[in-house]
Amino acid sequence: MPALILVKVWKAVGYYTVLFLAGLLASGCSRNSKLPFQVANLLPEVRVTSAPIDINAVCAPDAARSCYSLTFNWVGYDPDGRVDRFIYAVDPPDNGDTTWITTTDNEKRLVFDAPSLSNRADSLTILRGYHVFVIAAIDNDHKGAEVVNPRRAPLNTGPRVYRAFFSFTKAPTVTIDAPRPVASAVRTLPPSSRIAWHGRDEDGVFTNKPVRYKYLLLGPGNETSVVPGGISEVFNSKGAAIRQYYAPEFRADQGWTSISGDTTSVQFTNLVPGASYMFAVVAFDEAGAFSPVFGFDTNLVRFQIGYAAAFGPRLTVFNEFFFYQYPGASYNPAAEVYLQVPAGRVTFNWFATPPEGAILRSFRWMLDGDVFDQRPRTDEINDLKHWSSASVNITSATVGPFTGGDHFFYVEAEDNTGLRSLATIHFFVVVPTFAKPLLLVNDTRYRADQFLDNGATLLDPAGLWPASAELDTFMTAVGRVQWRSYAEGTLTTPGILHGYEVDTLGTRKGIPDMSTSLAKLGEYRHVIWLIDFASANASAAGNSPTEPITSLRYMNTQGKLNALGAYVRMGGEAWLVGGGGAFATLISYDDASNNVGGAGTFTFNSTSAKRELAPGRFMYDVAKWQTVIRSKSQIAIGNGIQRKLGRFRSNPGIYQGLPETFDARTQASDPLPPRRTIPNFYTTTFSSEYINEANSILETVSGEPNDFKIDGYNDLTPGPVLARWPSSDTLNTVTSVTAVTPLASSKASGHALRIQTQGGGASTGDFVTRDLGTANLRDWTGLYSFKLAIKQDQPTSLVQWRVRAVDAEGNSASALISPAATGRFVDLAIPQAAFSTDLALGLQPNFLRIRKVVFTLDRGDAAGSTEFDNVEVVTLPEGAVLDTLMATRISFSTDPDLAISASMTVYHGHDLAKQFIFTGFAPWAFRRSQCQQLFDFVLQKMWGLPKNTASSFVASRPVGMAPAHVVSGGASGLGRGVRRAAPIRSGPDPSAGVRRSTNPGVRSPRNGNP
Repeated sequence: MPALILVKVWKAVGYYTVLFLAGLLASGCSRNSKLPFQVANLLPEVRVTSAPIDINAVCAPDAARSCYSLTFNWVGYDPDGRVDRFIYAVDPPDNGDTTWITTTDNEKRLVFDAPSLSNRADSLTILRGYHVFVIAAIDNDHKGAEVVNPRRAPLNTGPRVYRAFFSFTKAPTVTIDAPRPVASAVRTLPPSSRIAWHGRDEDGVFTNKPVRYKYLLLGPGNETSVVPGGISEVFNSKGAAIRQYYAPEFRADQGWTSISGDTTSVQFTNLVPGASYMFAVVAFDEAGAFSPVFGFDTNLVRFQIGYAAAFGPRLTVFNEFFFYQYPGASYNPAAEVYLQVPAGRVTFNWFATPPEGAILRSFRWMLDGDVFDQRPRTDEINDLKHWSSASVNITSATVGPFTGGDHFFYVEAEDNTGLRSLATIHFFVVVPTFAKPLLLVNDTRYRADQFLDNGATLLDPAGLWPASAELDTFMTAVGRVQWRSYAEGTLTTPGILHGYEVDTLGTRKGIPDMSTSLAKLGEYRHVIWLIDFASANASAAGNSPTEPITSLRYMNTQGKLNALGAYVRMGGEAWLVGGGGAFATLISYDDASNNVGGAGTFTFNSTSAKRELAPGRFMYDVAKWQTVIRSKSQIAIGNGIQRKLGRFRSNPGIYQGLPETFDARTQASDPLPPRRTIPNFYTTTFSSEYINEANSILETVSGEPNDFKIDGYNDLTPGPVLARWPSSDTLNTVTSVTAVTPLASSKASGHALRIQTQGGGASTGDFVTRDLGTANLRDWTGLYSFKLAIKQDQPTSLVQWRVRAVDAEGNSASALISPAATGRFVDLAIPQAAFSTDLALGLQPNFLRIRKVVFTLDRGDAAGSTEFDNVEVVTLPEGAVLDTLMATRISFSTDPDLAISASMTVYHGHDLAKQFIFTGFAPWAFRRSQCQQLFDFVLQKMWGLPKNTASSFVASRPVGMAPAHVVSGGASGLGRGVRRAAPIRSGPDPSAGVRRSTNPGVRSPRNGNP
């Protein structure tokens, strides 16, 4: 139908977004260059934002004719480029293409003739005819796709968007949601299937929902009752046959069922296996207008019926060290997934995806029972060998504690059609010994030594430093030992770990199964796991001679046990360092559309529909990086790494021992290693993994209000008070209970604890202690202030008290108590920021497990009497449990309160028994002195490990270290020639006198960045 077009020009604006499926340009000397993957061009999209109707339009040239106008607005979007232009058409034919009009505008006003009036009683003044407007966007990448024939759309045209309308009203729209229609596919559904849709009436008077729907199911028995060619004819006409044979009445005697606009789904049962069906749905508005456009990608769906045994929900079971999604539905208890778990309690989480046409009805689970035994539990808490009560809301279970042996955990999912699926987890319980102090796991894939054919002539190391043997020497060499195959007198430098009692474990095993044994890790109290970004990119089979997959990446593939995650869950203390940990644990779940930023850049986003960063992922559950992670290579090394402490910047405490920066090596800071060239050692770029958005981790503080009331001293007799607060020196520091005279300056009342001390330093260092007991540890992670009422008869220049919070390991943080007046009670609130770690007394305390409150006399120059009352802790409901230590200098502000590119963090919250440290860069890529400072800080200040640099121990114990080597020139010297200096073995009995911390310091009351 001809139309009069009035044009209002808006200049189109191109929208650019760079999108890469990024590969890696390897920086390690053993890397082959990784080029960016070729990305298929993504088609642009267009969205019609408005189409208001103007019923006062005047037709030209005949004003007597009925007509109306609409103004259309739209926007375009191209995820990997820009929208070059748009094409649109009015009233396209049902079959074949149409004459397209090209435009760069974002708005058009169209005037239409109105056809004859309807004679139906229920249609107001609605006209029987309708019009359709269709628009699509064209990609800027349209080489060879120019419009030569105006009746053919260009090749790089995005999906078409339709708007249909009658005069005086826009037609409602309706789209089938499940099963999702696909124009080129026939869906397969079970014999009992549910079809759901949604509709919209943009110009509805009382509601934006259609007032009613009508639907039709064509299949055996009625397929050709109205449409002569049945489903095939409907498909060949691209849906137009529905309108041709049924519109506008869509009568009940033709098979159509009418339902209200509040009903948007229908359930069909007893459909015939093997048969073909087609479902159609049409929407109606208040004026009687219907949705006239029928398509197999919107409101028509073709499907065939399969057999029930092939369906059922698809189950996924996971926890922080394991993730497995079943490939399909089954109910076979023998289809088990084998898993190692740490001793103690184990949590399993699950979810399920129902088959097309169904919704989930319920889950249930059991432990070590018979899945075919349908008898209910006698007790939901203790009778775990029978099925739990069924509920769709049950999505996790914690079982145990276990002390060994193997067990079976079952989860069943059922949908509303009665189809069920079963997951079987066969798990073996590993009991750790933690008998040894430290294990270094080398999970890198640096280049091995290369020799000539005779196996005796070592070639100069090629590529960037370090090669595999160079890293071994750098980390563990005893020092002052002749380098193998180097010139006489070429001696090794003591390694970074020289002086620590350390065992080493290599993961380049030369076999397909690259798992690391959980039982082996469980022999050690502390584990350092080295993996760099380039090594994490290795993906060849485990027995490949070049670049085999790393153990960490292998263990984070579908259905594998992440032994490192299980290790920290069972109480081990771990440090994952090198800049490849996030990539290795997340790349199996990568959503390529997130990887913007150029080659060598990967982004893992918590909002991705592919569950990139979600519960069940190591970085989410263990490292607590839960927003956006960026893994990036080729960062200019001049940027470097900077100490960034966030909320600890004004009172760094233990973190003062961190390096201030990590900087590029220079010839002055790091002499050139033997047989190395300047370009391959003094590198210009580095790789890093960092948090790309604010990532505050707050956890609920456990405990009741009374847990934070330390003491009010109002017992009926003084005996219990004095027993609760014993003195360390009953001769010079004497405790008693005294009555309080109420004053307006303080809330002190009833009785108070009086401490009388001697002058001249006789009482200095004495203390009184309230021991809360090992069974009554307090959670102070949300510490805001420490409050008390105090009365001193001497000024703090002569008598100075200090309060200490001591954890279950004996580590403490303290703050001075400085009342503003003497001779009367005053109330004090000592802020969290005033507390500093008492490093001279131990390590940083674990504020999750505070055991003692101690009043210590810092200065006793004069005899004095001090009274304490109303001692309590003020805590926020939530505590910050993730600390940022270092940040990568990439696009972050110098403002300490703004989000930064955090690249080293420590988690010390409720979910793990010990802290977990993550470092998203390789310290060995920077100056040796800074690397040494960082390793000493972690091992000594955070883990409490002793260092004996004067020891004469000459070797560490390699635990199954597989040599890495390549022989040049096709020689037969495999198995020989690994240049690895003998590592060290040093230190006293590892079980004697080692004090370990579990979690660092005092938390901030505000919500800081990580």
